[in-house]
Amino acid sequence: MKTGKTILLSALMASIALSAFAQDAGTAAAPEAGAAQSELGSLSFLEEVDSQAEMVPNARSSAEDFVASKGWSLGFNPDGRYVAVGSAGIIGSPSDKNFQTSRRIAFQKALLEAKTEIVKQFSLEISSKLEYALTEPSEFEREEAKAAAAAVEPSILDKLRTLAHKKLDKELENEGVTKDEPLPEEEVKGLLNTEDFRKITEQVARAQVGALVVSKIFEQDGEIAVVAYYSDKTKLLAGAINGTGACPKGKPRKNGSIGDWVRGLKVGTQLYPAMGVQLTTDEDGNIVILSYGQASAKSASKTSAKAAFAKATASADADIRSFAGEAVAFAQTDKEMQSSKEFENGTFESETDTSMEQRISAVADKLKITGITTLRTWNFVDKRSGTGVFGVVRMWSVKSSAQANESRESMAEAAKNRGGNVSAKTAALAGRDEGASPASKREEDSGKYKVESIESEDF
Repeated sequence: MKTGKTILLSALMASIALSAFAQDAGTAAAPEAGAAQSELGSLSFLEEVDSQAEMVPNARSSAEDFVASKGWSLGFNPDGRYVAVGSAGIIGSPSDKNFQTSRRIAFQKALLEAKTEIVKQFSLEISSKLEYALTEPSEFEREEAKAAAAAVEPSILDKLRTLAHKKLDKELENEGVTKDEPLPEEEVKGLLNTEDFRKITEQVARAQVGALVVSKIFEQDGEIAVVAYYSDKTKLLAGAINGTGACPKGKPRKNGSIGDWVRGLKVGTQLYPAMGVQLTTDEDGNIVILSYGQASAKSASKTSAKAAFAKATASADADIRSFAGEAVAFAQTDKEMQSSKEFENGTFESETDTSMEQRISAVADKLKITGITTLRTWNFVDKRSGTGVFGVVRMWSVKSSAQANESRESMAEAAKNRGGNVSAKTAALAGRDEGASPASKREEDSGKYKVESIESEDF
């Protein structure tokens, strides 16, 4: 018999009888109140759930409200757009030194969830298996089981437990504490029947996903929610990166370049919340990719800052690569299990359990992408944890890619080693001394300085 899971049948029947009597009495005394209670029954708590949901918004509900405000719906839309929302919790508090890293991981998990919704639309395969077994042993089988149990020689551990229990019972009696009388020998439980139920559901999906744009990110109370979509134009742009089509067009940018606009963004309220890929247009109306990357510094040193910028850049570039297309695979197994036993002494034992295992992967193979440029870098110190946060804004466009390809060819031509000799005029100019700088008095190092290199001439 398992503690906490055994219910006396007689007590259960008495409870049902009392409940029925109380309901009849209440109906006789107040018919209207009884009718209302009958309608709600034991589910009246659901009204409280509704009110709580309205009072406590979270990041995901904000994301879904945003989708509605745009006139979109989750899934396929009439304009060819597919909208998905993903969310994930941020492990740790803002004062944790690893909070910024956990925050970026939560963004990636939320975006991966959105990608999973797309893959499931494309190629979901579902299998389900239910098993149910009811066993009622014969009287001979029950007696045989009892005899077999009685014939088993108790182990040394069982004997030690029995001895310990007897000593404890004796001590309790000395203190005036009496235990319940054991059930008579004839009432010792004997198994009457067993029920076993199991349901297994498996889901798998795998497809190529790309052209996914981060429309907006919501972060609230340790949770990040991402609204992502793809459309006919974003698919054309993904094709342009892969060299399979022309770049789609949009409204030409006015009032300055993309670089000017990015440099005008505020760090705290515009750049820090941004992660992943977004789109904009250039002066010619070509749609271009902006990718926002972030990383944390492990210390306040210049070396850690350099490493953080390198990690932020790699993250932003990886998001551009994912936009071009990646293989996303999803697999999930759900189990529901229940086992119950009924015994001769009127008692029951039951066990109910569930399990779930989910695995998602997104793999993007090597792809040559030329022309990714940095538009801006930024950084600040999160005072809650003292962690340095470093960010970068990277851009890819068909124009910058074409320029990079052209420059690569011309550089290869200019830097080709032909085994030639330096001319006499070049050697003379290289050896000319423009004059040495006069010695200067050494100043005390204040730790603050600012220098600029000379500007290169234009060619």
